[in-house]
Amino acid sequence: MHFRSFISSYYLAEKIIEHHFIAENAYCDECFKYYILGDDFYLKYSNVYNFEKFKWGGVRLSNLSYIYFDLLEFSKINFDKYNLNPSKEDIEIFNNILKQIDSYNNKNDSANKMEKTLKDIFPSSKDQRIILLEILSYLDILEAKEEREYRNTELSDKLMHWRGGDSYNKENALKIFKEYIFI
Repeated sequence: MHFRSFISSYYLAEKIIEHHFIAENAYCDECFKYYILGDDFYLKYSNVYNFEKFKWGGVRLSNLSYIYFDLLEFSKINFDKYNLNPSKEDIEIFNNILKQIDSYNNKNDSANKMEKTLKDIFPSSKDQRIILLEILSYLDILEAKEEREYRNTELSDKLMHWRGGDSYNKENALKIFKEYIFI
C-alpha cells in the first residue's frame, strides 16, 4: 500500500509547468501555491507523510511538498529487496476495480458511495479505498464528465465531481497500465 502514491506523484510532477519562482514567504505568485521544500521541510514533515503513507496510502497527494517527499522516498528504494512487479492477483484485483467502476451506474452517487462497492474486491479500509480512487483521479483515469454540485466532502477537487456513470478514462488507463489491463 505504501508504494501506491508513487505513481500519482510522478504523474503530477511530470505535469508541473516550469516557471520562475516569484515568491514571498514560500508562496509562488505565478502558480498560486505554497512551496515548502528542501531539507528543513523534509525534517519537519517526513514523519507525518510517512505515517499517512503507511496508514492510508498517502493523503495530500496533490500537495507539492508531498510529491517532493514521495519522489525522494522512491529514489531510496532498494529494488533488490522489493519486487515491485505486480503479481497475477494484483493485476486481477486492479482489473476488478476498473470493472466495478465501469459498471457503477448510480448516476447520483459520488466516489464516497462507490468506494463501498470495492470493499469486497480487496482488503482495505474506507480511507484506503478513497485514497486509491484519489490516485486514479490524479492519473486522469477516474474523471468526472462534468462539474457538478457537491456536498461538503473531504474528497479532492478532482474526485468530488465524479459520479456513478462517469466510468473511467480507458484511453488513459491503457496508456499508463497497458499490459496489465484486460478490457
